[in-house]
Amino acid sequence: FFFSSRRRHTSYIGDWSSDVCSSDLDYKKAVELLAPVVEKMPSIAIFRYHLGYALYYMGDKAAAKSHLEIAVKSESEFEGKAKAKELLDMI
Repeated sequence: FFFSSRRRHTSYIGDWSSDVCSSDLDYKKAVELLAPVVEKMPSIAIFRYHLGYALYYMGDKAAAKSHLEIAVKSESEFEGKAKAKELLDMI
């Protein structure tokens, strides 16, 4: 999951991952940072996945489902697509 990853999406919005990546998995902060990113770039599936993941673990399963469904239906391949499908199956 992207909180423990140091992968960066600099071509999209600069060095935002250093603000979100942490070992303590601060889902609330992730949602605060990712929601505006997804709003600006709704077609980037990996951002939808990460937002859905964070929302899922915060307990907002309805919002998580919405973002995860969009990510999974995307033709884009991204790291975490299988996990997104697993989470959807659990909702």
